[in-house]
Amino acid sequence: MGLVIRQSFKSTLLTYVGVGLGALNLLFFFPRYLNPELIGLRELLLGVALSLSIFTQLGMQSAMSRFFPYFQDEQRQHNGFLLFTLGVVTLGLLGFGGVFWGLQGLWEGLFADKSAAVNAYWGMILPLTGMMMLQNVLEIWARLHYRIVVNALLREIGLRWP
Repeated sequence: MGLVIRQSFKSTLLTYVGVGLGALNLLFFFPRYLNPELIGLRELLLGVALSLSIFTQLGMQSAMSRFFPYFQDEQRQHNGFLLFTLGVVTLGLLGFGGVFWGLQGLWEGLFADKSAAVNAYWGMILPLTGMMMLQNVLEIWARLHYRIVVNALLREIGLRWP
């Protein structure tokens, strides 16, 4: 069996296991251990963090895919391309983090009447954004090194494990 077929098979298998774990979480664990307000709060915080993480990457996911062949050199550790990429996305996180903290009053005004719990967990959005941004960059890095099974394992199993 060829390398691509073997990795595709493993990735597909991990995806199915991840779907099963996700269904188990949504159908059994969440309703049993969380009330609807907490489930909604979780979804809102993760959705906002995911949206912000796309902006904080400053387009580096496309740039990594496009320019990695020019930097690819195992002996020279790819000429510092990963470090450069992590530096750029960190600057993006700091920039968008400043804007995000500056808009705290607007954010709190949106949710003050109907959901005060969102304002209580407002400070968790920026760390979640940073973690999602880092995961996306490292996932692209693994994909550039043809390690798609690692991506599938982290995304499908790691994020859905109860």
